Amino acid sequence: MVDGAEVAGIAPAPEEDEEGGDAGNRGWQVYFGVSSVKEAVLSAVSAGAEVLVEPEFDDDGGTIATLKDPQGGVFSVLEV
Repeated sequence: MVDGAEVAGIAPAPEEDEEGGDAGNRGWQVYFGVSSVKEAVLSAVSAGAEVLVEPEFDDDGGTIATLKDPQGGVFSVLEV
């Protein structure tokens, strides 16, 4: 928390990708709070990330997207 706002956290990593296949993830996944998921995804993709789960609204937390960085690390961005 920074000034009362959630800025990062961890959650169980998804075991399935958008198509229902095995995402190859086990364990935990980090997420980062951002002001705009759309802008964060565009920035990450321009830096070499791959979108695993397109931005979508999640009833539990808001708009979220999941990406994989060029080194294979999986992370999510959550609009806060």
